[in-house]
Formats: sequence, C-alpha cells, structure tokens
Amino acid sequence: MSIITAASGLFNQYTEFIQKAYVYVDPQVNDDSVVPFLCCVALWAAVTATLHFLFKDIVLSIAPEFYSNLPARKKDELPTYILSTFHHLVVAPYFFFVIVSDLYLYFQSPQAFPEDHYRLVYSSTGVIPFSLGFFVGDTLGYHLKKAFEGQYIYMVHHILTIALLYRGFTASGPVVQLLPHLLATEISTICFNVAWVARAWNRGKPATPIMQFGINFLEQSFAIAFFFLRIVNASTALLSVREYLLSYGVYYYFILSVLGLQYYWFFLILKSVLFGRRKKEQADPE
Repeated sequence: MSIITAASGLFNQYTEFIQKAYVYVDPQVNDDSVVPFLCCVALWAAVTATLHFLFKDIVLSIAPEFYSNLPARKKDELPTYILSTFHHLVVAPYFFFVIVSDLYLYFQSPQAFPEDHYRLVYSSTGVIPFSLGFFVGDTLGYHLKKAFEGQYIYMVHHILTIALLYRGFTASGPVVQLLPHLLATEISTICFNVAWVARAWNRGKPATPIMQFGINFLEQSFAIAFFFLRIVNASTALLSVREYLLSYGVYYYFILSVLGLQYYWFFLILKSVLFGRRKKEQADPE
C-alpha cells in the first residue's frame, strides 16, 4: 500500500508541475529569429535527405557482407532506422535533461522557470530545428516514397510532428514546455531500433546467448518504455493542459492525432506479445 501511495503522490506532483509551470512560459520569439531558425531546419533536412540517398554506398563501403545479406525490405528500411536512432540519441537525452531541470527548479520554487534552457531549445542552434529538420528530411528521403506505395501512416505521423514542432517555436504557454515531454518519449524507439539492427546484423547466423538476451531485453524495454512514456506520460501531459491547448485550434487536434497513433502502435505491440510473431523467414520477405 505504501508503494501505491508513494506512486500516487509522485504522479500528483508531476501533474501539478505540468499545470502550474506553464503559466510562466514565454519563449520571446521575434521575427528576427524566424529566418535563422528556418535556415537551420533546411540545413538539417538537406543533411538527412542526402544521407538517405547515399546510405547504400556508405554501408557497402563499411560492411559490404552485412548489407549484401539483407533482404530487400530490410535494405530499404535500414537508413531510416539508423538515422532515426541517431536523432533520438540526441533529442531524447537532451529533453530529459530539460524536464529534470524544470522539475528541480519547480520543487525549489513553483514560480521558477529555466528561461535560458528554452531560449536554447528554440533558438536557431537548438534542438528543435535539428529535430524538425530530421523529420522533414526523413519524410522527403524515405516516407514520401513509402506513402506512394500505400504505407502512409509514418508520413502522417511525420507531417503532424513537423506542424507541432514549428508551432512550438512560434507559441507561448503550454506548448513550449509540452514538446520536451513528447519528444523525450523517443527514448523507447531507441530500444526498438537497436534491437532491429541487432537482429539484422545477426541474420543468418546462430544467435549467441548474449546476443539473444540483449535483443530480448531491448524489445521488452521498448514495450515497457512505450507504455509509460508514450501512453501514460504523454496522455498525462496533454490532458493536464487540455483547456489551454484548445486555444491553439487545429493544432490541438494534431496533438490528439499524434497521441492516437501512439495508442494504435501500442495495440500492435500488445497484439505481437499476445499472439506472437511470424517466423523470421515470413517476416523478412526478399
């Protein structure tokens, strides 16, 4: 009972932090900052899209045997898994640091707000333009093509995310602090991507006990982190400031759509856990 009470108390403190801390937010965006911001977004988008197009040659020069042994579908998916992992390794830890900084100052003084952190996050050299550029480049370099093949769900996710990230740059109030709580959830995807790459690397080879343990651990960590970060945390963060977000009009429904995708993907995770996977040969057609 004491564990439940402690967890409930922590949960209440967290929602109280989200609801109150937003009142003091003002990113102080001005017209002079828009052009550098968009230039930085364009730069990172160009880098990401270019890496998509050059990825095959890069991998062939580094690990030709590994790449040659991959089935066609995995060859096609490999660039987006690698590039998104790099993006998440930059974004997720940084936003966890921002959230912890907020919490530390908030528990010291409820009216404290780490203004310097957010000026950096939303500046032309900050994490938001880097992340926004990645989503634009990943869309142009991979998901646009997949949408024409009928696989459009990730492109929808990327477009909604791009809209929210840009709105966060021009917004004041809850959206500014809300974005770190949403983007920090990408840490769950790191577990999934690394497990995917490990399985691809080990394809056609007898898995060692350590390798199999590592893959199983990553996949289980992904499912657990997905639930707590994307379902519990993201839902809590959004619902805590729902009344304020309604003033953002269509962007509020963009946020709900992104959250809805998380519930859909969690349903697929549960389906995989409950009913198992197909054999690897069936899951990885040539």
